[in-house]
Amino acid sequence: MRKGIASVLVLLIVLVIGGAGVLTTLIFFNKGSSDEIETTTKQSSQVSTGIFKDQTDLCHSLPMETVALFLGKTIVRTESITDITLQSCQYYLDETHALVINHDLTNVASKLKGHETLDRTITTNKEIDMEHAIIIQENGLINEIYLIFNDSEFVSINRPNGKLISEEEIVDFSARLVDFLKNGKTQTNKTPETKKTVSLPQEEAIVQNFFGLINERKIPEAVSLMSKNMVGNDSIKQAWGVQFNDIKSINVQKIEQSIPNSWSENSHIYKVTLEVYVSSSAANAPIPYYGWGDNPNIRWIEIVKEDGIWKINNLATGP
Repeated sequence: MRKGIASVLVLLIVLVIGGAGVLTTLIFFNKGSSDEIETTTKQSSQVSTGIFKDQTDLCHSLPMETVALFLGKTIVRTESITDITLQSCQYYLDETHALVINHDLTNVASKLKGHETLDRTITTNKEIDMEHAIIIQENGLINEIYLIFNDSEFVSINRPNGKLISEEEIVDFSARLVDFLKNGKTQTNKTPETKKTVSLPQEEAIVQNFFGLINERKIPEAVSLMSKNMVGNDSIKQAWGVQFNDIKSINVQKIEQSIPNSWSENSHIYKVTLEVYVSSSAANAPIPYYGWGDNPNIRWIEIVKEDGIWKINNLATGP
């Protein structure tokens, strides 16, 4: 009888231990599954922010006209690279040097740690109105600027060198880019109650960029800065192209506001003084030399906003 009781006790102990083992295994299994689900959720929650939503080409999301406007420099062409976690666009200031902007969906902390490993300093600038990091090289120059949306989404800005884009210019560019990244549009220049309107530097930059592209024989790029009203179809684009190709050189000498009290939120006019030299073949144009005369030539340039971006809307000989 005692042997029977002992056998039962042994069996109960085995069952309890075995049950505990099963229970322990079940707990560990569930914990592992929870971690896997959590990891999967984190990975799938990485969604594009603002202008990047439903876009696969950064050069399209952030067009070169916008970059040129914010930078105040001519962009001659772009090249894009895209993969699962990175959209990259190279904005060429000439044939070989490019400003590189990346939309990165990897861990920003690991990138910053990599810079620290290289003994680079990480700092900030009050002009940039969002979470960001400015990476300073050992020689004191800016290496990159990160505009940070969250732990696993940021934009990095990398200039070609300090000669083409200065320290002040790259910080100023980053500050101007912030609003576009947040809202998908440029900052609105609201007219104060006094009705006195102050032009934004990027407005003058778009005018400079337009004539700069014509002067550099970048005709398609110049035409791309014109409004839909000016280039409504391919034949009109071609006509402008013919005219611009007959210009041997054109340089801006002065830009002034024209009747700023008449400006609206989406339409501004500038008086632009130009030095222009036109091909002799333009003498046979419908309007000889396309209206260009002895220097200086003065034109009233209207710019209008289309989808938040300033475009050239009129080239007039009078206000």
